[in-house]
Amino acid sequence: MSENNIAPAPAPTPLSSARACDLCRRRKIRCERVFPCSNCQRMNVECKSSRRTTRQKQKRTLISAEYEAKIDHIDKSLAQLSRLVEQLHTSGLSLPQSSEPARSAQASVSSTVFPGWSRRAAVPLIDGNIRSSNDRTVTRPKTENEALVEGRSSLTAHSEFAIGVLQNMVGCHRGIADNSEITGLLDSLRDMVDAFNRQRLSPKILFPLANSVSPEDGDTYPMPPLESVFAMIYNAQAEDSLFYGCLSYFLGPRTLSDLCLKVYFSKVYSDAEFIILNASMLFVSGDIHGPCNDDEQFQMKCRVNLETMLSGLSLYIKASYDMILALVLGAMYAIDISSPSLAWTLVGAASQASHYLGLHTRDGCMEVSSPTPSQRVLLFWAVYFLEKSLCLRLGRSSTISDCDITAPRPAHLPETHSHSLVYFNQQVRFASLAGSVYEQLYSGDALQLPAEARTNRARELAEQLDRHATEACEAYQHWDRSTTDSHSKEHLRFISASDDITRLTMLTLVHRAMPVGRDSVTTFNRDCVSSARAALERHRAFITELGIAGSPHVSTYINWTILFTPFIPFLVLFCHVIETGDLDDLNRMQIFVTSMEGSCQESGAIAKHHRLFQVFYRVAERYTELMCSPTLMQEDRRNLKSQVDLHLSALGLQPNGSYMVGQPTAEAGPMASSATVDMGPSDQDWPQQGFLLGSWFSFNQQMMDLMDQNDFAL
Repeated sequence: MSENNIAPAPAPTPLSSARACDLCRRRKIRCERVFPCSNCQRMNVECKSSRRTTRQKQKRTLISAEYEAKIDHIDKSLAQLSRLVEQLHTSGLSLPQSSEPARSAQASVSSTVFPGWSRRAAVPLIDGNIRSSNDRTVTRPKTENEALVEGRSSLTAHSEFAIGVLQNMVGCHRGIADNSEITGLLDSLRDMVDAFNRQRLSPKILFPLANSVSPEDGDTYPMPPLESVFAMIYNAQAEDSLFYGCLSYFLGPRTLSDLCLKVYFSKVYSDAEFIILNASMLFVSGDIHGPCNDDEQFQMKCRVNLETMLSGLSLYIKASYDMILALVLGAMYAIDISSPSLAWTLVGAASQASHYLGLHTRDGCMEVSSPTPSQRVLLFWAVYFLEKSLCLRLGRSSTISDCDITAPRPAHLPETHSHSLVYFNQQVRFASLAGSVYEQLYSGDALQLPAEARTNRARELAEQLDRHATEACEAYQHWDRSTTDSHSKEHLRFISASDDITRLTMLTLVHRAMPVGRDSVTTFNRDCVSSARAALERHRAFITELGIAGSPHVSTYINWTILFTPFIPFLVLFCHVIETGDLDDLNRMQIFVTSMEGSCQESGAIAKHHRLFQVFYRVAERYTELMCSPTLMQEDRRNLKSQVDLHLSALGLQPNGSYMVGQPTAEAGPMASSATVDMGPSDQDWPQQGFLLGSWFSFNQQMMDLMDQNDFAL
């Protein structure tokens, strides 16, 4: 066939839509926009072009129409849940009914407060924390309005759980709800629980006086008048101030006057030097009888500057001798304002810095440099003293390991003739004992030991405390004979009495760790109660002898004696009065509370202590009056005792009913006949005393933490 006979291919026609064909658009290649296009011809596929479709508008969902029923259902469910929670909060839980009310109630709380005691129990939800039967905790994220809980080593989790149980149970008055006096007694317990709940949920302001805005460049912090500062230094030198003497030793070749001139007239000074100066002026002004002692403006400026600078310290501080000294003074200030948690933070930073510089080692502290080796050694032992003492106060293990310390003790330094150095050496040894008391008796590992092992440890620590008391007494007597200054003698009596009370307090804590005998009818052994009585008697004699009932020294005494070491003698006598009705112990409690009453205006810390101790005394007094009242029926008396024991057991103050063993004796007092006496714990339950001891110690820690809050009110 010839070429003339071949039919020509049809010419492509333009696409009507002037759009690329579907294939070209999918492959994203150029299209001639004719039909068929060359790309479709080459691939031998049909060339198509779909019409452009108009995008449909999305249908608007009418929330009110579609989901109104679901929202109403959720709203009703939340309302029901809110009413249920409100009912549980206001009316409490009902005690289990039984032919033996006290025993069944105690069994109920033992299975709830102490999971795994006798049987598994349903555990309530407390503040968003889910606690399982093996004491593991799942917590929701903390907000800034929640207080951080302490670690497991302090057993705070056990205490929080017990407080939650008490909150649910308080208010159930059983058959004696119509007695207004008993209602008042239980209301006092409820007030105590409410105070704990407020403390747990209240935020803590660490530096309430700190300025949020730092001075602009070229400006300076408002300092006290220079003439007042020099007058203070002159009076401190004239009166031979103990604090000023110790501070001068740590400053070395510098003097407080040199540091003052540098900060006042030079812009080249470090944060550490600024902290040292303001803390020193604050402490020295409170240690002398000069005009600055009564100048509130003088001390307030020092406090504001000190808190402002401490609040601005970086987490990553540069380790230096001055910075460690500044942190030590800052920790002392925190203790002085009843903030042991802040003191722990500052002491921890000082401990890390001292270890970084090697002050805990013989080689590190003996370097030939300024400051001198003796100054470096004493600064480390100052950190050691504060850290070990706060371990017992806060219920935490020490971060300073004694086995790593090779630095010489203060007693082995050349300046052993100094009385202040001898006193400092006694304090270091005492702090070491305080750390040992917690680690060997109240740490999580120690509480799991058998009763016999814990008793042996307690006896050894009690012997060490007795030896320390003998040595300290000899040192104080030698110091007293070598000085003729009346002001120095007054200081000596002050620190001697304070140390005696602290030692008796720690001795009470040691004896508390010794389990009572199986035939005992009281919670505490005789040595524990005797030590507690001796501590309160020494306190009474101290207040009477020195006549400081309304003196500013009371604030220092409370913060460094009553609060610095857990003051448990008052709690021991409180529990003993509840158990035995001992009127002499009740009178000791009253004297202790009254001794603080006249000084509540001196500081907020004293008012907080006084109010809290007053609540405990009021509960003990009212309970004793009701139990001894001839108008109260025997059944009502028995029910009242079971209820109060139940609430105090939940708080960790009172043992569970199964440990109220033995038969009534003369030691148990007139109330023993009203108690439901059990046959005593079985051999299987006896080791649980360690758990009860931990709960009791944890409650004491949390009671002291109430006074670590800015907004505490009871």
